[in-house]
Amino acid sequence: MSVASTVTKKNRVICKKCNSDQIVANKRGYSFKNFFLVFLSCICLSLVSGLLVTIFRDFMPLYIGLPAIFIFFGIPIGLISGFVGRGNIVNSCMGCGNKWMPGK
Repeated sequence: MSVASTVTKKNRVICKKCNSDQIVANKRGYSFKNFFLVFLSCICLSLVSGLLVTIFRDFMPLYIGLPAIFIFFGIPIGLISGFVGRGNIVNSCMGCGNKWMPGK
C-alpha cells in the first residue's frame, strides 16, 4: 500500500451509522422544532398564569391580562427562535440520512 492511499483514507469523512463515504455538508435551515417548543412553552405559561390568577384573584387584580400577554407574544418569539442556529453546518449521509454536526 502506498503512502498516498493511506493519507486519503485517513482524511475521508465516513458516516458512523452505515460507514458510507457519500457525505454532504449543508447549512441548517429554519427549525420548526424550536418554533413549536417555544410556542408550546408560552401556551403552558399562559395556562399556569391563568390558573394562578384565578386562584389568587383577590391578591393580584392587575395581572388578569397576564395569560393573554403570553399567548400574544408566543407566536413572534417562537418565529424568531426558529432562526437560531440557522447558519450552522450539518453533515448528512446520502446513504442512510444520518445527520450530525462536523467535529462531533
